[in-house]
Amino acid sequence: MRTTSLLQRLSQLVLLTLVVISAPSVVRSAADVPSTDDVQGEKQTVLYLPLDERYTTRDAFLNLGKVVSSFDILTPPPSDISLHKAPANLAAIDSWVDTHAKSASAFVVSLEMYVYGGLIQSRISNSSQAEVDARLEKLAKLTVQHPQLKIYVSAVVMRIPSYNGDFEEPWYWADYGADLFQYSFHESRSIVLHNATDHKVAEEYAALVPSSALQKFVWRRQRNQNVLLKLVQMFNQSTITAPEHYPFANVYITLDDNAQYGFNIDESQVLRSKVTALIDHAGLPNGTIRIYPGADEVGLTLLAKLVSDQQSETRFVVLGSVHFRMSHLS
Repeated sequence: MRTTSLLQRLSQLVLLTLVVISAPSVVRSAADVPSTDDVQGEKQTVLYLPLDERYTTRDAFLNLGKVVSSFDILTPPPSDISLHKAPANLAAIDSWVDTHAKSASAFVVSLEMYVYGGLIQSRISNSSQAEVDARLEKLAKLTVQHPQLKIYVSAVVMRIPSYNGDFEEPWYWADYGADLFQYSFHESRSIVLHNATDHKVAEEYAALVPSSALQKFVWRRQRNQNVLLKLVQMFNQSTITAPEHYPFANVYITLDDNAQYGFNIDESQVLRSKVTALIDHAGLPNGTIRIYPGADEVGLTLLAKLVSDQQSETRFVVLGSVHFRMSHLS
């Protein structure tokens, strides 16, 4: 019992910390804190489609979500989502979403699970560009079909591990993973530093990889980058009448397994430049799209953002004898 109580307190502390660091806060007196009845209100249904089946990406979210008493969190059964290299049942997921979206207020969704069938599937699948684009468009249309639904999307810039091993990677990573990493690293550095020596080293590593594997590596990266660019471009104000008509409430794009240089770093810079252009020239509110290092924890970060958004514009968190007043997140 003591262990359970300790775990519950730690879970509450983690979630409250995420919420507190997500918005500015100032100390207030106890008299300013509303009663529990005022804050909780009616339970709201939140849908959650995780990045994959692991505890860190699925169960941690569900367990911490229980701390938020105003939410009734629904998620597909484990049999319908990915299991290691086995893809999710996308037809079953679509049916699940169709069943529950009409009564939900929010949907926290992994782009990899919804579009590809899981994180590993985004790295190994042979789905065409047209197929994955269609899945993204289907996701964006949910807010048209269900105007009350706020969608919080996580996405991942595809990683480039520096080792040989295909446990979570395509077959060619077993023998050529380290070579592909070096090829990516040196080619990226040659472009950034205008260094011909790095380009030559990159060509030498590329020559060690069978052409079929190299082509697959490049094609899968380009496919994923195209999806992320399409995701960002959906916020183009020139095609949207008002910010409230954005297809998604927030998009958090994370970089998994970073190095100083690499195609993944280059791709993230392109995405950042697109986001900056939308902020500067298309009226996109700053913070709507975030791009930063991470991956597994992004669901929890979006949960904190959701908690912040679903409360009133002025929210209170009571932690021990300290009272925080938090302004609305931008």
